[in-house]
Amino acid sequence: MRYFLYLLIVSLPLFSMGAIPKKSLELQKLSGNGVIVGGDSRAYLSLLNLRAQSSVRQGVDRIVFDFGDKEFSGLSGAPGSYHIEYRKDQNQLIITFHQALHWKFENYEVKDKLKKAQFIQSSQFEFDRLGQASVLTLDLKAPVEVRVREIPGEKMAARLMIDLVSIQKPKRVQK
Repeated sequence: MRYFLYLLIVSLPLFSMGAIPKKSLELQKLSGNGVIVGGDSRAYLSLLNLRAQSSVRQGVDRIVFDFGDKEFSGLSGAPGSYHIEYRKDQNQLIITFHQALHWKFENYEVKDKLKKAQFIQSSQFEFDRLGQASVLTLDLKAPVEVRVREIPGEKMAARLMIDLVSIQKPKRVQK
């Protein structure tokens, strides 16, 4: 009986974690040259939306991608497969979405949505036919810390959230 109670007490935290997807809690960071790879490999993906926000006060640019299936319906579960490469020495961020064969926005719309970002100098969104991937290349104005979080789709489409955070501390105004 003691053995049974011991197992129950030890395994109780494992059962309680099932309500919150573990992947959504993981925050991955890059502050120097490096790569973040994630998502689930799928045969076919679409990119439904790209949103960008900029907060000068907090020193953050946020880019959010919504994932869909081949019928452009919101993707449930983890976002599709992605590869994020940060080249700090070149001030460049390359975001690759594997098997994202269709998207609901064009290059000019991406440029328009990202033009108000404080850390992004220019952007180029294109399709790599050889690799069967959609690639977004961001030329940055200054070195940043890249923070990536996956948000699984349950009631809405799976999302990938990328924050570009200032690595320079804001100057304090003395009175």
